[in-house]
Amino acid sequence: MRGPNFNLGLNGFGRILRRGNSQQTADSHSNVVASSEQSGVDGVAKIIGGVDVASLVELAVVRENGIEKSALDPRRYSCLQLENGLQVLLICDPMLEKSAAALSVRVGNHSDPPEIPGLAHFLEHMLFLGTEKYPDEAEYSTFLSDHGGINNAFTSAEETNFHFDVMSDFFYEALDRFAQFFISPLFKMDTTNRELQAVDNEYSRSLQTDAQRLWHVFKLLSNDKHPFHQFGMGNSHTLKVIPQEHGIDVREALFDFHDRYYSANRMKLVLIGKDDLSTMEEYCYELFAQIPNKSSPNPYPYPNPHCVPFMDRHLGKRVNIVPVRDIRSINLLFPTLPIRYDHSCSLESNALPSEWNTHGASSYLSHLISREDPGSILSYLRKRQWANSLTASTSSAFSDFSVFSITVGCTDVGITDHVDDIVEVIFAYINLLGSSGPMKWYFDEISALAAIKFRFKSEEHPFTCATMRASKMHEYPIDKILSASWIETEFDHDSIERMTHALVPERCLLFVMHKSMQDCVTKEEPWYKAKYSVQNMNSMRWMYNEHDGLDHIKQAYENELKLPRPNEFIPENFDTYPFENPVPVDCNQDAQSNLDYHPRILQTLAAFNTTPSLETLSHAHIEDKRAVALAKIERNVHNRWEGKDDVWRPPTLIRVKKNSILWFKQDVTFKRPETTVRLLLKTCAFSDSALQHMRSLIYVNLVDDCLSESNYPAAVSGLNYTRGVDTAGLGITVLGYSDKIDKYFEFIVKSFRDTSKFEEAQFDRIKENLMKSLTNERKNSPLSHSQKLLYHLSQSSLWTPEEKIACLCDITLEDVISQEVVLFENVQLEMFVYGNATVNESFNLLDIAERIYGCNDAVTAEPSRAVNLETRKQYIYMEHCRDHENTNSAVILSFQIDTISPRLQGLAAILEQFTHELFFHQLRTNEQLGYVCYASQYSIHGVLNFKFCLQSNTKDPIYMNERIEKFIDSLGEKVDNLGEEQFENMIHSFINNTLQEKRNMQSEEGHWYSSIESGLYDFTFRIDTATAAAELTLDDFRDFYHRFFPWNAPLRKKIMVGAMCKAHALEVFGDDYDRIMEEYDMETRGFGDLLEVAIAPELAEQGDIVHLTEKKDIKKFVSYYPSPTELLELS
Repeated sequence: MRGPNFNLGLNGFGRILRRGNSQQTADSHSNVVASSEQSGVDGVAKIIGGVDVASLVELAVVRENGIEKSALDPRRYSCLQLENGLQVLLICDPMLEKSAAALSVRVGNHSDPPEIPGLAHFLEHMLFLGTEKYPDEAEYSTFLSDHGGINNAFTSAEETNFHFDVMSDFFYEALDRFAQFFISPLFKMDTTNRELQAVDNEYSRSLQTDAQRLWHVFKLLSNDKHPFHQFGMGNSHTLKVIPQEHGIDVREALFDFHDRYYSANRMKLVLIGKDDLSTMEEYCYELFAQIPNKSSPNPYPYPNPHCVPFMDRHLGKRVNIVPVRDIRSINLLFPTLPIRYDHSCSLESNALPSEWNTHGASSYLSHLISREDPGSILSYLRKRQWANSLTASTSSAFSDFSVFSITVGCTDVGITDHVDDIVEVIFAYINLLGSSGPMKWYFDEISALAAIKFRFKSEEHPFTCATMRASKMHEYPIDKILSASWIETEFDHDSIERMTHALVPERCLLFVMHKSMQDCVTKEEPWYKAKYSVQNMNSMRWMYNEHDGLDHIKQAYENELKLPRPNEFIPENFDTYPFENPVPVDCNQDAQSNLDYHPRILQTLAAFNTTPSLETLSHAHIEDKRAVALAKIERNVHNRWEGKDDVWRPPTLIRVKKNSILWFKQDVTFKRPETTVRLLLKTCAFSDSALQHMRSLIYVNLVDDCLSESNYPAAVSGLNYTRGVDTAGLGITVLGYSDKIDKYFEFIVKSFRDTSKFEEAQFDRIKENLMKSLTNERKNSPLSHSQKLLYHLSQSSLWTPEEKIACLCDITLEDVISQEVVLFENVQLEMFVYGNATVNESFNLLDIAERIYGCNDAVTAEPSRAVNLETRKQYIYMEHCRDHENTNSAVILSFQIDTISPRLQGLAAILEQFTHELFFHQLRTNEQLGYVCYASQYSIHGVLNFKFCLQSNTKDPIYMNERIEKFIDSLGEKVDNLGEEQFENMIHSFINNTLQEKRNMQSEEGHWYSSIESGLYDFTFRIDTATAAAELTLDDFRDFYHRFFPWNAPLRKKIMVGAMCKAHALEVFGDDYDRIMEEYDMETRGFGDLLEVAIAPELAEQGDIVHLTEKKDIKKFVSYYPSPTELLELS
């Protein structure tokens, strides 16, 4: 597996299923709300303007070649089955710059031999490392990397999924290499031994993950005769030690497993590309028909002929677990019947049972239990300050059972004093659902919303689309492969009732995770070492007896817990506006007087009538790849931009006032009835000090909490808001269907000035939650820890978690209420309206914001700046891992380049592309130093950098640094020997990637807004970068490498940061380790010059070494670049 995509089995643990499913039936079961709440319940048809669910589905769905798709989906679809039994879904999109493929094999770790746990996962790794036709183990990955592609794979309980994307012109060649995985893998002896270490590294990396630890305790408590009980990831013990003890040749076992299960009749293939359907069909017959069909039987029949996963004696237990992080959660896991699409769906030859759960039943219950509005479980728990969050979903679905999970994020008082109370409330509400019966009106409501969302859903990225569709082909009939997870065919009263009645205490496992369990745990899970204990739940007061059921707790909560009311936010109007010519601000009149302080906006205004664009995006067809459609044309902003060209039309500045700015872009490309409104409130309240920052952060968290109940109906109806804070100020984003966006926007922005609902108990809960979040940063992975260190060292203003915690302790509710004035008294407003909107609507939205936030003189934040490292110096900062139980260490080598420009951006991107596979192959595949291993460019406040990242459970950061430096040194020879053809391919791939069209409204809007939020308004940066890249020569690339990266490079500037685990620190410092830990406060400082004893003398040849003991010490040795906006003024 290439990357952190190992399927936990706990897929989407704790995630609400937001997708309802539309069904229309004559079934009259409709136990709606109690009579006192029934007013206004005239069915969904009345709520949504007289359109019933069946009509909404009819508007949302069309058929093409027998496949249901969204009515607005322009892609073409077809399906076929090859003679070898391989089922294929083909998707044609002529506009794709990248094509993608995925092949899913219906076999996973539930088929591991008992004596080789993890074999399926190990096989997934091995298929990347050479085939008979392409024996070079790096051939596949290198080919994709050279042609702008990526690849990955995952192994779950019952599936192994391989997937990739690549520039469309090279799709056939990539497919040829990909197909050989399933025809003739080599499983070479030397790669087998090496890749086993990669699996072990992956296992080691996940040891401190609390979700994994809980899941493996859950597995341990299952029937030990069922494959679910087995350890599935694998490690060196299960893939080497145990097989050796049994006299098993693991390499032979890999061949046997591949031969038994990797059969064409157990596979599903998806191709998505710009080639027409008939061409891709030819690819399938030519390349994939060679996969042998061994008529492999279904490895996962239902019912399981051998055993069930959970028997009565396994359930009805409370399990206490000690987490790694400061987690306070209650998890109720209910093993239930398997999930099926509908009663007509029989995907396997074996007969399905007469009873199972449908997707519609799962979605129905998930929505109801996860509600946040008044009368819900979470509303009740929040009022008592017992919980912050609650989610419900079918978190895992297997062939012979599924797991319905309810997860509560508790407060400290909730987890320590009220576990029984919280669980009692949950079962009281479930009992209310059971006694009320399935509500058809509510099912229709969520089905209506799902149909609307399916109709207007965005196009999936090809990589994601191929991966997900290949998986779902095992689950859904091919004609519903696109629609099944959105739209149901009927209201299944019996399935809902059956699933509701299965959610009872004696059929669940209750997991309580909190540090306070440390004193009561008595057991240890063998693979992840989670400490836990088990007790029967029949001793808990809310366990009912057979005589009164749950009636006693139902009565206790009948005035608190309510069924939902009809949702008034369901959109009714889906019209889109005709195009309107926006009139830009006249930079010679009103803008000039108000924007003297911002030269970049004036530059942008002056250039507005000659906005550069691309004449065409079809450069992949041009024989001379360097031509790349670089011809710039002058487009008058008043002209209409049709079709795909519109994604290159930048936002228009349509209003400028002293303290407010309004940008506008109407969508005419995607034609969805959706609008996004971005409001940026620029203020110094988040940057003046760590204290001001934390007061402001608590303030916006309190607003979020106050909004949670009233906002919930809007959120599930497609209207939502997000907010973000940084040192520049507060950003509020309101987005959703245009129908009610103006009223919703006013409601949200008013709420950010309303402190009347702030309460002391609520404040305590929010403050505690922030404290927990900051404390949990200590449990981040060593690589995440190192990333944080790097960002702290690289910029002028960033507070450490310790500084934030120190401030947080003394903040009171009165402090936070008074912060409202500090936050909003002196703000500068900048708004961007995008999507299905008009100029006048945009003016009205800005008027609303100005009325609420005023127009006083703005006091904006001091801009953050990047450090300017000294040339030929290397700064070293290394900390002890804050999580002393973590067995991994990490290191990052970062090289500062210069202030960013299109040319440098292009050179750094080409280096990343060139280095990516080489670095991975050398340090992970060959040297087996660690599972996480990558190189990438990044920028901080307008300054370009390049970093090499590595995390290892076998070597310390000093050694990793030496190996990375060795790699960088060896890279010089490869750069010097790089051929023109490979360089041309990389340039071509980079330009294609840079100029890829945005495929949906969200990605296009995000692209434009990032230019606005930065204050740079560099709307043509992508085009400028592509232009600069097209002009690069091979000598330019070589010169770039030799100036900044080798040990003797004249402009080399290096920071090395790292986190060293206890085991590696013991190796580095030996007998001095205990003394160092005792004499120095290693919990708050770095090793500093203590590392001198461990660093090889030759390291000094790479530049003068500056050992840093504390993060702030770097300020003594560096200057700072001007901020990006200051650089503009200087230019």
